[in-house]
Amino acid sequence: MQYLKGNKISKSNRKNRKFFLKNKKKIKINFKNLKIFNEKKHNFIKI
Repeated sequence: MQYLKGNKISKSNRKNRKFFLKNKKKIKINFKNLKIFNEKKHNFIKI
């Protein structure tokens, strides 16, 4: 029973990993955009 549970968990983890890898590039791009946006915001506030 425990073994079956372990298999189920590993399968779901594999799915999640695939999903994460697919979205990793998107997340990176979004993070870069956020950084740039924050820098612009700070520059605007400084001026």
